[in-house]
Amino acid sequence: MIWASRGLLLLWILLAAANIFAWPFNRYEWMLDEPNAVRDGLTYCTLPIDTEAGFMPVLAGVPVLLTLAVGGVLALRRGRIGPVLAGGGILLTLWLVRFLVLRPGC
Repeated sequence: MIWASRGLLLLWILLAAANIFAWPFNRYEWMLDEPNAVRDGLTYCTLPIDTEAGFMPVLAGVPVLLTLAVGGVLALRRGRIGPVLAGGGILLTLWLVRFLVLRPGC
């Protein structure tokens, strides 16, 4: 039973990490893959302004909060909170790297 719960926690962390890195900073980033646009001098800083981009860190942060809140409560009942805190810490670190360190500056 212990291996099953650890396996589910690991699966949750992997899916949450994929969710964190799946959201684009700007919904128009696909334009950077167009050869003609790059040839014309299009850069990340000259993309059209995405007014909804500020909501993406919140959506990507939901799995982090769920891991720490729900996982923490369930782990406290069993008396083993270490793996949940480690998983939440990993997700929080990935979230900070994605949305603070890797954020393009213009």
